[in-house]
Amino acid sequence: MASALPALSRMAVRNVRKHWRHSLGSMLSIAVGFVAIALFSGYLDDLAERQARTLSRRSMLGDIIVEHADARARVRRDDPWAHQLGDAEQRFVEDFLAAQRTSVAARARFLDLTGLASAGKAGMVFLGVGHDVAEGRLLRGELADNATAGVPLAEGQGDQVVLAEGLGAALECLAQQRHGVATPGLACKRPRVQLTATTQAGRLNVAEPRVVGLVGAGLKELDARLLLLPLPLAQRLTDTTAVSRYSVQLAPGVDAVAFAVRLEAAARALGMPIVATRWQEHPVGDLYRRSMELLAAFRSFVVVIVVVIAAMSVWMTMMRAVAERTREVGMLRSLGFLRRHIVGLFLLEACWLTLASCVAGALATVALIAACNRAGIRYRAGVLADSIPLAVAVVPGVWLSAVAFLSTVAG
Repeated sequence: MASALPALSRMAVRNVRKHWRHSLGSMLSIAVGFVAIALFSGYLDDLAERQARTLSRRSMLGDIIVEHADARARVRRDDPWAHQLGDAEQRFVEDFLAAQRTSVAARARFLDLTGLASAGKAGMVFLGVGHDVAEGRLLRGELADNATAGVPLAEGQGDQVVLAEGLGAALECLAQQRHGVATPGLACKRPRVQLTATTQAGRLNVAEPRVVGLVGAGLKELDARLLLLPLPLAQRLTDTTAVSRYSVQLAPGVDAVAFAVRLEAAARALGMPIVATRWQEHPVGDLYRRSMELLAAFRSFVVVIVVVIAAMSVWMTMMRAVAERTREVGMLRSLGFLRRHIVGLFLLEACWLTLASCVAGALATVALIAACNRAGIRYRAGVLADSIPLAVAVVPGVWLSAVAFLSTVAG
């Protein structure tokens, strides 16, 4: 068989070129299948990368979330002041990060709070996130200017807040288009919003910061409630020096899991109830994980359908070819070709047919990806409050796997 392989391969190529019109339906099925796998996988890869970047950067989750060991316990949900990081825990985290400064690109502290935001007759319950403003800009990186209208928070500018677009609309703060300016301005019926929050002692604290901008919250539920403010203002409203968590952005190449293990080991050695978790494994990443799992299931479903259609199409083509080429088969047998040689010939024809179809599918995929990415199409999906650009990534590994897989199935 091995000695006859070159001759069989040449014959297979010649037969594919000679009988390509009879195989046009199969070639079209395989090419369309390749396009479907490449486009859908590229879309999912782009979406996963975009969402991960949004959570890590724009939402300032970084790579590692550091918090109290019991922060996710039920008592934490019932008592918002329970299991925060106090002064001692913060000193430990700061000292550890300073000792690991070559591994740390940025870090920021966060304090979660709830209360009532009101502007005139309009009032809404808010979910506030106080954070270190300058460090938050470092965490956001290239997304530092995250305001969709107005300006983002700035350090040293007094008490100020940024509202999610939905909350801003409820408090009569709307984007105002300005000619020649990319980011719209901000028009508020009242330039200040009154924030009322409850302290751990049960007292009510009130502040009236300026509204300087609007941001996209990402999720519809958050869009109607989210409010960003500087950490000192959040601590003053809740009358505390504690923080809810740290977000740590690691330097490129640093292993997040190993870093988290080192931090937790150092905390245990000092009796500190502190845990470090990759954001993907934290409850804040639960929606991301479930969404990616669902999309992966869709991908598998699409691949199965494509493979079944391609396999049936090639099988029918080969069966028809065998039935129509009985004289050729008889002549090959008379020339000394064995049964396995003839079977190998038809298998090689199927493989060359699949390869040619995949090449055609790849060319079509390149054209479709270029057209899709340049079209600037945006859409809204599910629970997301912001529109998402429809884009497709080129994933060479998936393309090669599709060629190999379809060739194997066809063979």
